[in-house]
Amino acid sequence: MVTEGDRSEPEKLIDFSSNRFEGEIPAGVIGNLRGLLFLNFSNNALTGLIPSSLWNLTALESLDLSQNQLSRGIPNNLAQLTFLEYFNVSYNHLWGLIPLGQQFGTLVEVSYQGNSGLCGKPLSKKCDSSISLPPSIFEEDEDSGFQIALDWYVVLPG
Repeated sequence: MVTEGDRSEPEKLIDFSSNRFEGEIPAGVIGNLRGLLFLNFSNNALTGLIPSSLWNLTALESLDLSQNQLSRGIPNNLAQLTFLEYFNVSYNHLWGLIPLGQQFGTLVEVSYQGNSGLCGKPLSKKCDSSISLPPSIFEEDEDSGFQIALDWYVVLPG
């Protein structure tokens, strides 16, 4: 919160770029910042998935996740962010079909460069009909901002 005298208002811009952050984007925390307009996590060492909870940021105009080590696909629900004017996920390890609809139809190819596994518009690379994302082994816990692994292991004393 920014406090000025007796008036306080939520942050509209968060810039976490070039901070050498590692690990996953805290989905539950970021997804609750509903008035956020600009979010920048570029040029870090972030891993894991792009949280689908970013869809909760309905006022978001700019999202920069470029130059990290994010993997898997772009969540389809991000295509419903109607105010999104700038979206950059270049130079990650993303793959699969780029979501269609709303503002994603206005984004340019450079927003996705450096992700050889991505396909679909606006890229010239067409998607193979057999391309699909593998089932997730993680489920987002929206309250904590962490992910819960769903794998089970059995350990037997030897």
